[in-house]
Amino acid sequence: MGRAVQRQRVLVTGGSKGIGAECARRLAREGWDVAVQYNTGQAEATGLVGDLEAGGGGRAIALGADVSDPRQCAGLVDAAGGALGGLDAVVAAAGVYDRARLDDLPPERWARTIATNLSGAFHVVRAAVPLLRQGRGASAVLVSSQLARLGSGHGAHYAASKAAVEGLTRALALEVAPFGVRVNCVAPGMTRTAILGIYSEEELARRASAVPARRIGEPSDIAAAVAFLVSPDASYMTGAVLHVNGGVLMA
Repeated sequence: MGRAVQRQRVLVTGGSKGIGAECARRLAREGWDVAVQYNTGQAEATGLVGDLEAGGGGRAIALGADVSDPRQCAGLVDAAGGALGGLDAVVAAAGVYDRARLDDLPPERWARTIATNLSGAFHVVRAAVPLLRQGRGASAVLVSSQLARLGSGHGAHYAASKAAVEGLTRALALEVAPFGVRVNCVAPGMTRTAILGIYSEEELARRASAVPARRIGEPSDIAAAVAFLVSPDASYMTGAVLHVNGGVLMA
């Protein structure tokens, strides 16, 4: 009898909802064991894990942590690696978004956004690198946004955090490449998640008409890009920012 093929193992932060949850679903379908991090979405994360296991996939676990806290990130990575027997990939999808112009953007809201979107990605990847180095073909994927390049008239804090994520991606990629670990970034355009709940269907249709692809993105579009980036098909890609926005930004 041949040797059993070891399943790949991934930690997805922000995995209880939206893009993170869809990444967890996609990777589970492709044969990955998945650790789903949540902060406030415990019920959603627990339900997702139940769905993943009921769907005939491999192992799935839910882990609570605040990614803005480096100690909690270290504990999160230890728990994920211990439960899954190691890590082959990290998807840093945890993030916060709120609309605020400069005259309504207190320092604490700025700090919260940077701490979650930027520092959270850094803390998780930093903690995971020792585990990722133990395998072959390991990788991390960070999540940016088209607003990192386009800017935002109502979210300087968000656009700045995502632009910094792209810079962080390139810096980390250079540092860990000698250890066989890849670091890439996916930059979604407007995607149909809870964030878009502020818009009516009429407004969403209007915005979709301004997209060259003539539609709003779906979380599955982003998850497909993430699945590619962690796969062997992307083994010669590191430090890249993959834009998934229907043609709004071509770079």
